[in-house]
Amino acid sequence: MITLLLRSLLLFVFGIGLFFLWRAAEPSERWLKWIVAAGFLARAVLGQALFWISWTRLPVLRSLQMAGGYWVFAQDATFYFPQAVAVAEKGLRAIVFYDRGSASVSYVQLLACMIALIGRPTSVGLLLNLFCYLGTMALLVRWGRAQPRTRTPVAVAIAAISLSPSLVLWSLQPLKDSLFQLLFVAFVVACAAWQRAWLADGTWGRRAAAGALIAVVLFLLAGIRWYFAGALVAATSLFLLIVAFTAAERKGISFGAAAMMIVVLTQSLVLSAGPYIPPALVALLTLRRPSASFRQVPPEMFAAIEQARRGFDTTPASTMIRSRHLTMADTTSRPATMTVAEPAPPPPVIPPQPPPVPAPPRQFTEADATRIRALLDKQVAAWNRYDVVRAMDLYWRSPELEIVEGTTVMHGWERAAEEHGRACRTLSSLRITGLRLDGAGDMASLSGRWDATTAAGYALTRVFTMTLRRFPNGDWKIIREVFPSPPVTAAGAAPPRVESRQERLFAGAAALVFPRGIGERLGLFDIGGGRGLLWFAEFDTLIFDLVLIFALRGVFAARAALAWRNPLTWLVLLTMLIVLAPLLYSVSNFGTLFRLREMIYLGLLLIPIGAAESRSTSPASDSREAAPVR
Repeated sequence: MITLLLRSLLLFVFGIGLFFLWRAAEPSERWLKWIVAAGFLARAVLGQALFWISWTRLPVLRSLQMAGGYWVFAQDATFYFPQAVAVAEKGLRAIVFYDRGSASVSYVQLLACMIALIGRPTSVGLLLNLFCYLGTMALLVRWGRAQPRTRTPVAVAIAAISLSPSLVLWSLQPLKDSLFQLLFVAFVVACAAWQRAWLADGTWGRRAAAGALIAVVLFLLAGIRWYFAGALVAATSLFLLIVAFTAAERKGISFGAAAMMIVVLTQSLVLSAGPYIPPALVALLTLRRPSASFRQVPPEMFAAIEQARRGFDTTPASTMIRSRHLTMADTTSRPATMTVAEPAPPPPVIPPQPPPVPAPPRQFTEADATRIRALLDKQVAAWNRYDVVRAMDLYWRSPELEIVEGTTVMHGWERAAEEHGRACRTLSSLRITGLRLDGAGDMASLSGRWDATTAAGYALTRVFTMTLRRFPNGDWKIIREVFPSPPVTAAGAAPPRVESRQERLFAGAAALVFPRGIGERLGLFDIGGGRGLLWFAEFDTLIFDLVLIFALRGVFAARAALAWRNPLTWLVLLTMLIVLAPLLYSVSNFGTLFRLREMIYLGLLLIPIGAAESRSTSPASDSREAAPVR
């Protein structure tokens, strides 16, 4: 009872915190106030509505529900939230020292703190998203007030973030995107404060505060997306050197401070995301054997990009981006579902279910045989829908699951899901023939033959043997699967042609900016599946294109104000360029690209603000140059 009262009190305190944060995020323009309010209400009301619909399993959009408050467009939430709950139950020490090699450490730690304070319903993630949204708005509003010249691009950024379909969508579930949005904006705001502090005299306190904030925010960002934090370190290094060159302080002092900040940022990156960074790059950043490490960095970075590409290719997703330069025989069949999520982390490790108590033994009956055949039919139907997750339901979710491929033995449900996911998207029209089923007690043996059609259009056959066990709850699960021989294909069949790097990069770039309907009609790419959500992605792509046009226009229109000499312009622009090429090359499914392009979207909004940032130390000159926002 006391715990409930304390948590209710804390929830009330959080509500007061939201109110004060709203006051800090309230723009002076009335029309902009309505936009910020609309963004807040959309996130709060829709988030709660979707939570209760999924939690109570209401007959609304049943195909997109995942129960427990989760939805199919946010599958990562089913990993983040249980991890945060498990860490929160272990106490503060476990939260602080959470494994840095886990996925999205910073987000899981912050979510675990919220859960420890106010409880473990899934909607706690929505409350955190609301704080992140209002925090982002408060930073932008304060930036516009501190620099009147930035008022127009700041107003556009506030409206674009508040009403972005994708940013609203990701804030409706316990996902890290809202926190990433807040941290990215906070990092650029801190860099702007650093630039202003070094353009003025006698502001060492402001310089130290800005430097500390930059380092802390980078540490948190690296715990969410290490590759983006790495791009920020590279771009910020150039930014710091340009600021030092133009600073009002003596050059020796300004360049010394810039060099010290670069060292601090690299160490912050390694400390936060060391397990994810290629070893040669870690050695270079930590100044261990720099000459040898420098020679190893490019190959290791390219290898990391290729590994990411293979990971995206094998992630169970159905909206694969294919170049239209491939023939129809070379492309995989169009799947029927859409996974709008970035590559899902490995599913949470669930302890293996204990074997059934041997006494008293249950008999294997004809009803058991009928049930197993029905389960197998559902599995085949799931394979043909390219629904790897449902197809893997028949397998024992345990590290002891065994898959034998000729002389190769694999163990574990996660490894099996990865291998089967890779094969699923290259096959169609799966069916089972020659099925033979034998059973005794709680064990059953299945043998037969898989027949399927490959992506290139030829027939493929695989002989298999399955061992199934009935667990105490009555469920039958595959505990061992054997493929004694390699797949047999039609004689003389040619292997499918693989996309070249240029084709893949071009198709990814086209999918980033062209709506699917236009891109496919122009023959630029082919995207299948969608689960009825591609219309939403189409609308979001149009919004993305408008922001792209605004960013380009804002930067080129500001050339008279020497925007290209502004260090902040280069900070954001270089970050976007470093992230863009690997992103377009490695991401091969549109659902993931649809989510990850938020990094580019936010950068496009921040570039015009950085370009309009005044390089003058006189507030009066800023006021005279400021254009009114109507």
